[in-house]
Amino acid sequence: MQYYSYEMFREDMKELVDKIDFNPDGIVAIARGGLTMAHFLGIALDLRRIYTINATSFFNKVQQEIQIANIPELNGNQRILIVDEIVDSGTSMEKVHSVLTNIYSNIDFKTACIFHKPTAKFQPDFIMREAKDWVEFFWEVDVVKSLHEKYPALLLIAILLIVINVESQMCFIGLAYLGNLCIRHRATYRVRLALHY
Repeated sequence: MQYYSYEMFREDMKELVDKIDFNPDGIVAIARGGLTMAHFLGIALDLRRIYTINATSFFNKVQQEIQIANIPELNGNQRILIVDEIVDSGTSMEKVHSVLTNIYSNIDFKTACIFHKPTAKFQPDFIMREAKDWVEFFWEVDVVKSLHEKYPALLLIAILLIVINVESQMCFIGLAYLGNLCIRHRATYRVRLALHY
């Protein structure tokens, strides 16, 4: 696995701003991975038109059929930059680009990503790095680590109570805590990771 730090991200985004050779009117972030990029680029390029679209294809690090949802209203724009953190197979970026181009044929779309796999079937216009392994992004890993450091005992107790199926008021407290953590932090993946720390 490859860890991608905030410092690397900051430098890559500065370089990407210099590489962008057209004046986008707005940015479409492929959620969730492209949201951090869109926020940073929106500030750097002084853009307020930041949109999101959902393209879901991975579950437990296994690529499945692509699902596109929440297509944004882009009328009034002439140039849009589509961003995502990684182009793995290229399916997500290709599908989003195709859907948006078909709906908004009058808009000039360009694409950007941080990581790109050479085997991907889609080649973005702007690429910062080649992906050689599974990438763990700071916005995923560091949040999990900080939650684990902040609540290690409670999380462990909640998990143990659930695992051993203790029938007591404490079990319900543990379940309530874990449920709240999952809801607030979408922690299905994070709980699994916390067990590894």
